[in-house]
Amino acid sequence: MGNAMLHDTVVHGGTRTVLARVMTWGAEADVPIVQADITAITYSIWDATEAEWSEVAGHQDQPVTVADAVFNTPQVDSRWTKDATGYNFRHTPPVGATPPFPEPDRDYRLYYTFTPADGEPFVVGVGMRSI
Repeated sequence: MGNAMLHDTVVHGGTRTVLARVMTWGAEADVPIVQADITAITYSIWDATEAEWSEVAGHQDQPVTVADAVFNTPQVDSRWTKDATGYNFRHTPPVGATPPFPEPDRDYRLYYTFTPADGEPFVVGVGMRSI
């Protein structure tokens, strides 16, 4: 599978929209996923600043609605500046009662676990540096 760790910055106490092109696996590798490929998505955020990572309260194994986050056709808009192909995954961790990136000057890891309709779950990671 061609998915890799992404990196970005975020203002502490707030959130950041994650855009990615997530690809299929196996015999049909390197084709963008569509909603029918995925039965569930969860996300977890970790503070990875210290040697021993700590969970970010309220942001462990949280469900993501597949129909809201996965697009059946690539999206190209002003938010996507990487290439002309576009993204097929978009999610913004909610601030809610606890912010997803609560402290300044910290390294966070945001992991999305995708459960496919066929095959084993896979993870897409995003490294966030808070400012």
